[in-house]
Formats: sequence, C-alpha cells, structure tokens
Amino acid sequence: MIKDLLKGAINHNKHEEIEQKYLSKLPKEQKPIKSVIHKHFDEELQPLTMINKSVSQLNGIQGLYIREIFILSNMFSWNTSNVFEIHEGDSYGKRYDPNSKPILYAVAKLNEFCSCDCQLMGTSSIAITTKLDDISSEIPYLFLKEKNVCCGYKLCDIFINQNGNGTLIGNIQGGYRHSLKINSSYLNNLSFYYPPCQCKCNQSSYQVIDDDNNQGILTLKLNCCDCANPYTYKVGFPPKYDTDLKILFMSVVIYLGYLNFQSRNRSKGSKY
Repeated sequence: MIKDLLKGAINHNKHEEIEQKYLSKLPKEQKPIKSVIHKHFDEELQPLTMINKSVSQLNGIQGLYIREIFILSNMFSWNTSNVFEIHEGDSYGKRYDPNSKPILYAVAKLNEFCSCDCQLMGTSSIAITTKLDDISSEIPYLFLKEKNVCCGYKLCDIFINQNGNGTLIGNIQGGYRHSLKINSSYLNNLSFYYPPCQCKCNQSSYQVIDDDNNQGILTLKLNCCDCANPYTYKVGFPPKYDTDLKILFMSVVIYLGYLNFQSRNRSKGSKY
C-alpha cells in the first residue's frame, strides 16, 4: 500500500511539473483559469449542487425550451448582439407557458481569433447565468471556453464556478456533420448525432444517446421569417438523468447554439 502511495505521489508531481511548463509558455492574457477535473470514473463525485447552488435551477425539470434572441443595444460588456433564453419545458421540450420568464440565460464573448498553436485557449467564452446583466456575465455559475478551432474539430471545456475559481467538469468534442460528444466523469459518453436525412427543411432532430442507452430529445427549428428569433431548441432530458447530468446536457445544446450563430454570421461576412 505504501509503495502505491509513493508511486501515486511521484506521478502527481510529474503531472504538475508538465502542467506548469505548459502554462509558463502561454501569453499572460490567455492563461486558463485554474481548474480541477475528476480523473477516474470510479471515484466518488461531489454533486454539482454542492459546488454551486445555482445548479438547482434544473431540479425536477423534464425538458427545456431554448430560444435565440437578438438584443440590438450593447447592454453587455461582452459586446454580442444575441443571447439565449432558457425556459422550462416538458419532456419533449415544449414550453409550458408562452408567457413564462426564462429560468436561465446564456451570453457569449465571440472573438475571431486563430492560431497555429492548438493548445491555446480561446475563440469564445460562453456564460450561463441566472440574470441577464454584466455582473452575472462576468461571474457566471457555469461557463464554456472554446479552444482553438484551426486544427481540426472543435473542442469546448465546461467549467462550474466554485468560489470564484473555474472547476472543469467536462468537455465537448465536435465531430463530423455537426455531431457532438461530451466527456465527463459525471456521465458515460453522451453523444449528439445529426441524421443525414431530414424531411423538414427548417427543422431537424438530433439522435441523443449515451453509452448506458439513455436517450434524450433535441429538436432544432430554424425560424426563417423571424430575424429576431432565428433558432429555437427543444430539449427532453433522459428520464433517469439527475440535475448534474441535465446541466451537462444543457451545456452541449447551448454550445451547439453558438456554433450555429458563428456559422451563420461567418457566412454573411460578419466579424461577430
């Protein structure tokens, strides 16, 4: 047992040394927030609600109705013209009340930055907040950091705010034909696949399933004639998912929303 402990300590110190050498090479403004991630699936995980109480916003919720909206004024220091309203929905993602207020918001800081170094953090930061204001955007309870997109498929880290520090709880890996896969110690390989054939030109349904055969719902609708509300997303959580897993599921949908936003604006030649 003592031998195993010594071996573990040596490996830990070696990992810390490699990490410090990597961080020292990054520009000061691009050094990532200190993060912690669970290394093993079999270790006891701390519930996310114990890390940040705002996670409880999804307690008992079966689904979400998420819509992209445009705010023309620069009310955010993050300087973006669109946000996402996150409403409570049923198990199919249908909004319960058309006049309901959002339970959460998402807002992004988008930068057209590209580098040949695939290790640099950087093109976008997405904050998931309980209020739509600058303070919540600067100190969100959940935020996503998209890494360099110049070297293959996209990769996005998911952080939860823990006493002012970012704790890494998973990452999202982009794939072929807009497929997405989330890796986290809290769940078992949740994947989002975009079917090649869709009957409706303005609506598509993703195949959502994890390695434990839990299936969810994600339906994306393009509102062609509504410039102020171009995309809506209907989310139905797998019945067995607890609050922690719902948070990770939601993070993937929000990230997908911003991928669509960036793609649409790049096609128009817009910087943002």
